[in-house]
Amino acid sequence: MTFESLISEACSRFPEVQTEFEMQKRAGDIDESLGQHIFFSFVFDKILFRAIDKKKEDIVQSMFIFLEEMETSGDSNIAEVVEFTTLEELCDDYRNVQFEKYLGSETKLALKAIREYMPEQAQL
Repeated sequence: MTFESLISEACSRFPEVQTEFEMQKRAGDIDESLGQHIFFSFVFDKILFRAIDKKKEDIVQSMFIFLEEMETSGDSNIAEVVEFTTLEELCDDYRNVQFEKYLGSETKLALKAIREYMPEQAQL
């Protein structure tokens, strides 16, 4: 996994993500040139949040496994996508939802760090 391949990797692993990406590209809302953070915010996270809302456990679990792989990739640019795009948005949108059960060890550490620098995100 490389930073440059994140979009294609996410699309190949998750057909729902590919479908959403293609739909947004056709609508002119997004394309590859906008970068990984925008893609994850507008496409990947949208599918993840929809799966959380609809309690599609298999998709949610698979997507969190992918996030853990990204976090442990050894590439700080990839980890930043997980931390500053997906985990922060999860904290904002799902403060009271227990999504932590899906996190791997490294994404749990990242979430803990986010909650330390964003005190309003601290768990009650």
